This record gives sequence, C-alpha cells and structure tokens, in this order.
Amino acid sequence: MSKEEELKAMTIPEIIPGEENILIEGILKIIKLHKRFPTTFLYKYAITDKGIWTRSPKTTFGKPHSIFTAYDYFEDVEVIVHLQQECCVFHPKKGTAVNGIYFDDLAGVMKVLEGRIKKKA
Repeated sequence: MSKEEELKAMTIPEIIPGEENILIEGILKIIKLHKRFPTTFLYKYAITDKGIWTRSPKTTFGKPHSIFTAYDYFEDVEVIVHLQQECCVFHPKKGTAVNGIYFDDLAGVMKVLEGRIKKKA
C-alpha cells in the first residue's frame, strides 16, 4: 500500500462521531511558501462542521499526532498558484501565512469552506 493510500485509509481518532460531522476528508501536502528548496509534508485531513483536523503519518522517529484548528482562527483563505499548481493559503488573524496547502480535492474543499472562512479576493 502506498503512503497516499495509507493516509486516505487513516482515521482521525479525536473526531467523535455525533459530536462532529466530517464534511470532506482526504490527503493534503504542505509546502513552505518562502523557501528556495521547499520540504513537503503529507497529512490526512478532515474538515468538519467545527473546524479543520490534520493527522501526521507514523514515521521512523515519530508517532502520528492530530491537530485541530477552529474556523475562527483564520482571517481568510486564498487560492494561489505556487510551484505551478493551485493551493490554499490560510491567513491567520494573528501572524503571517507561511504554508501552501495542496488538497487532493481543492474544489470540494473550497465548496465546504464557503461560508465558514472568508475567501480572499
């Protein structure tokens, strides 16, 4: 099974059925926007009615871990072309956006985020 297939099959155990509804899930790739030779990280994602979950895969030196970010953390989301591919840039209310997020289903993700996070023009 490939790394992508393993990530797609992975569940995020912190999402409690009945308390949160998964609206869309898949895999994403994170790339630093301002590095000359960017490093890529793959994660499982699940966008729920409460926010965005990501889960890292198990690695040689690390256990999988999940991170939750509520919608109100973000000022807005923007779709840009970076490295000749469309990606999302989530702008936090405080701080600076540094990552490009490449979703396996960008159109589906943007549809789910509509009305939850303001889209930057």
